[in-house]
Amino acid sequence: MPPTPCPPLGVSRDVLPLLATVDASRRHDSRALVSQWLARALRGENKIFGGERRRTFERCRVVHDDKYNLLRVDVLVLDRRSSGAIDDDSAEAPLVEREDRGNHAMAARLRLLRHPHILTLLGVCYEESYLVYENMARGTVKDWISCARQSTWYARFRVMAEVARALCFLHSDPLGTGGPIIHSAIRPTTIFLDDKFVAKLGGVDRALLDSEPREGVEKTLRTSQLFTQQNSHYVAPESWQFRVFSEKTDVFAFGITLLEMLTGNFTNAFEVVEDAIEDDNAFENALDPNAGCWDIDLARRVARLGLCCTSYNRRKRPDMAAPHTGILAILEEVAGKVELAVSTGNE
Repeated sequence: MPPTPCPPLGVSRDVLPLLATVDASRRHDSRALVSQWLARALRGENKIFGGERRRTFERCRVVHDDKYNLLRVDVLVLDRRSSGAIDDDSAEAPLVEREDRGNHAMAARLRLLRHPHILTLLGVCYEESYLVYENMARGTVKDWISCARQSTWYARFRVMAEVARALCFLHSDPLGTGGPIIHSAIRPTTIFLDDKFVAKLGGVDRALLDSEPREGVEKTLRTSQLFTQQNSHYVAPESWQFRVFSEKTDVFAFGITLLEMLTGNFTNAFEVVEDAIEDDNAFENALDPNAGCWDIDLARRVARLGLCCTSYNRRKRPDMAAPHTGILAILEEVAGKVELAVSTGNE
């Protein structure tokens, strides 16, 4: 998924804004490409396929948004099954991501990955290799936390648990191939929030591409390294040393993400929490004040979990789905206590 957030858009019932990530140096070429593709769609020469749905574009306008480095495409979408009536399911504003290496097999696998906390694939344009995702109106978790007083501490705990559910799902062999899907890019910029602040994990398409058997081990590792160059602190030591990506490397990255969500610090959260965890005053000061008045006991429990997840010894990192002691079990328990406190007005 694109690293930049979707800008808030006023979406009318009959207009569907599409967003396409583009390379700033090639944005004019990209705009021309999308315009040509949409022009052919107007003539009925190509369509977006989403499950059994076929949608054709009736009217379009392509505009580059300099602020977000996105192509915004305003189109009128008609559902051909209902003789030109607006498809109610199209009222959302999706993301359109260019995937040069995409293919039918990968798209088919993506469609099988249905989970409440994984970004939903709405459709595919095979001709131009575009993946169309549901729009996440609230942007990424990093954007959400960076907005002062927009993300409360109890909402952060809920989001942590939701991401843990998504990660457990990916690690559970959801495609029946005999092995887990290793995300290899867990971080606040790949976790998105919809208009109701429900968390959904993005970047799964790249995880599938990285795990394509036909591309070979060396290709997979080179692809994964694209994530490490700009996000080195999310990368487990064994990934640097042996170029290995596994469930435990995902756990490491998730641990860093937990610490960042606690502190609002996206550069050295691990060091800050590690230094403060045993000192009550220091730990309270390390928590993000923009999140409100934290429950210190719950925050400390999550902080200890995050530190365990980021152990340099991968064997000491907790499992995602272990009963009672696993990452998901702990975060679900914390989120449950928070929900109870909020519902009774004791937050």
